[in-house]
Amino acid sequence: MIGDKADAADSPDVFIGRDIAGMWRIESLEAFDCDEITDPGDFPEFGDFVKVTELNRDRDPADDPAYLSRYVDLDRQLAEIVDEPGDTFTVSRVMEKRDGGYTMDVEPGLPE
Repeated sequence: MIGDKADAADSPDVFIGRDIAGMWRIESLEAFDCDEITDPGDFPEFGDFVKVTELNRDRDPADDPAYLSRYVDLDRQLAEIVDEPGDTFTVSRVMEKRDGGYTMDVEPGLPE
């Protein structure tokens, strides 16, 4: 898992690609550049990220915030469903496109 690389580098958990599937609580509406969340040379070395907290199946939050890669499809969908920090959302499906990007299903709130 990509988050494991972040742990090894004493960096926050960072989720990219298919690892974005899950339940999340938005912590900030601000975009974070990779240089703001890790030291130079540490993973990730490029990209913009959104600050979140991962929620487990019982809807309990992880101890520390994490960061999701701001793919175009994720950004577009979050802009439609997230109004403020604390809002929750679920990424239920992530598929890689032929051009190397991703398309995903993002729903407001948590599953019933």
